[in-house]
Formats: sequence, structure tokens, C-alpha cells
Amino acid sequence: MTGCPSGGGKGYELTRSLDFDDTSSYASGAVNSHWTTGSGWYPVDECNAIFEGNGYTISNLFSKRGGLFISIMDNAEISRLGIVDVDIEAGSENDVGGLAGNSEGSVASSYATAYPLGTV
Repeated sequence: MTGCPSGGGKGYELTRSLDFDDTSSYASGAVNSHWTTGSGWYPVDECNAIFEGNGYTISNLFSKRGGLFISIMDNAEISRLGIVDVDIEAGSENDVGGLAGNSEGSVASSYATAYPLGTV
């Protein structure tokens, strides 16, 4: 994931698919156990940015605190992003989803899929 090109962007974009269970998705070359065990991923609380997925996916997101984002704020834009095989629990949050628990912003051409119950 990189900041938007040309230094004039207001957000981030994926330049390839990411997989939390794949060593090639980590700069260190090793899976980060903070994101794959225990409570897992810590969701972004309030997304106020543009997030361009470029048609790529984020796979095997594991969290006992919610999905990728807790809230997508009214000035945020999420587009062309897939969240695949997400494994989340509600924890103490009221609103939970694979992509976001709550959205007041713009979400376009994006989706989330979860593991079937009992397969994880």
C-alpha cells in the first residue's frame, strides 16, 4: 500500500493484493503474528481518506475488534476494494463488518466475503 501518487493525493492506494497469511505481503518476509493471532488486526477507527483499492484484495483479515475500518467518515471514499476470507468478531463494538462497521462516506465497487461458519 502506498500514499497516492504525485504527492498531491489525500489518501492511499493498493498497488497489489495483500494477504495477512502470506509472507510476501510483509516487508520483513515473515507473517506478523500480531495480525494473525490473539486479537488480530486493530481496525482503523475513523477513516477520513480516499482509499483506492485498484481492484485488488486484502485476504485473511483476522480481528476480534472489527473489520478493516470501524467507521468510514462522511468525507472518505473507498473504491474498488475486496476484503476476502475475513474472520472477525464483534468484540465490544456495536457496528461490525468486514470492510466497515459504519459508513457515512462513499463506498463504491467494493465487497467483503467471510469464511463459512465452522471452517476456521
